Amino acid sequence: MRRQPLASWLSVAGTAVSIFLVMAVFIVDNVKSIETPPMSRRSRILVGEGIHIGDNEGNDASAMGLSRQAVMKFYGNLDGIEKVSFFGGEAELTDVGLPGQISKELAFINADSNFWDILDFTFLSGKPYTKAESDAGMKVAVITEDAARAIFGRTEVVGREFLIQQIPHRVSGVVRGANPLLQLAYADIYIPVILNSGTEMTDGSWMDPYFGNLRVMLLKKPGVSDESLKRQVKERYDREDRMLQKDGRRITYHGTPYNSAEFAIPHGSNTTPDAAPERRRNWIAYAILILLPAINLSVMTRSRLRRRVSEIGVRRAFGATRFEIAGQLLSENFILTLIGGMIGLALCVFFLYLFSAMFIDMAPMFADIESQMFATPSFSMIFSWAGFGFALLFCLILNLASAGLPVWKAASVNPAEAISGINSDYK
Repeated sequence: MRRQPLASWLSVAGTAVSIFLVMAVFIVDNVKSIETPPMSRRSRILVGEGIHIGDNEGNDASAMGLSRQAVMKFYGNLDGIEKVSFFGGEAELTDVGLPGQISKELAFINADSNFWDILDFTFLSGKPYTKAESDAGMKVAVITEDAARAIFGRTEVVGREFLIQQIPHRVSGVVRGANPLLQLAYADIYIPVILNSGTEMTDGSWMDPYFGNLRVMLLKKPGVSDESLKRQVKERYDREDRMLQKDGRRITYHGTPYNSAEFAIPHGSNTTPDAAPERRRNWIAYAILILLPAINLSVMTRSRLRRRVSEIGVRRAFGATRFEIAGQLLSENFILTLIGGMIGLALCVFFLYLFSAMFIDMAPMFADIESQMFATPSFSMIFSWAGFGFALLFCLILNLASAGLPVWKAASVNPAEAISGINSDYK
């Protein structure tokens, strides 16, 4: 680097730009499935939602929510499931406040008590509502510390009451809020979903026995595959479809339950989210971001080595083998690649942290919560050791792709020709 500063730093800069771009693709995609509190077990969480029923006359009806009966029919007692939670879907806005004060709009989620067993929220005070409280229809709520400040002006509020749509609710616990990008966990207020009543507003049942406002969150046992669970659910859909066909109706299976990558794809109740095309696009992007910089860096590497042919010839003349020469040159080039890679990774993390709205589309997540559409990922969601390892791997691949051929040719030159400069490819 001292002898050839311009060529060396051009190589570092080229590597930094390449790592910057490939890590931007990797991180933006990884945000959809990163495991961070309160979704530290995200890889084991699946979501069951959506029902699509039609008849022989071409009339279709579909909804993202299910009735409790449909949830139990399709997702109850699956092999390989550790916990099942009923919840009401994404956060929705509602009016909350204290008596005699102007109400505020905050986001809430209906969820049962198992919700707190699947997600690992940090409770700053109090505790989650219990199954008994939920089943009894008690008006309790867990709120975030930001919601506590917005409603009460302080966070030590366990046991106090506030109004949700003018109905008093008691604060059971205060939690650290979830990042809005964690769509399944995000809300300001969490209240029980009641499952033992016969009205639409409480048990999620509409007039059709399949449709409602419930979704289900499934926690897999360690080692259980998504495919085995999907296969079980599809068998239940097929069995139900045969029953419906007797009445001239049909039910369409759309690949539920969804893992985090599938759930993040914008989809409806009558469509099947497919993560494969996005994965293919990412791999194509990775290949392009390796190939093009590798070609440019290979030219720079050849230029640097051209000035060292005499040195290589002398070392060969004194007994150094081709593999020893190639190993040293590759390791030197890898150091340059690693320096550029770390610079590129640092710039990428810093840039995405400040300008994530330019890369991450939040609109599908917050169709009803406009104020949250510009949410930004936390630092832990952008930087992960998996991403760091991916960057190191990419540096190694880029090093081998850009320097492999020039280094081997340099290590293979005839010592006499290299020293004299006669008939040498590098002179």
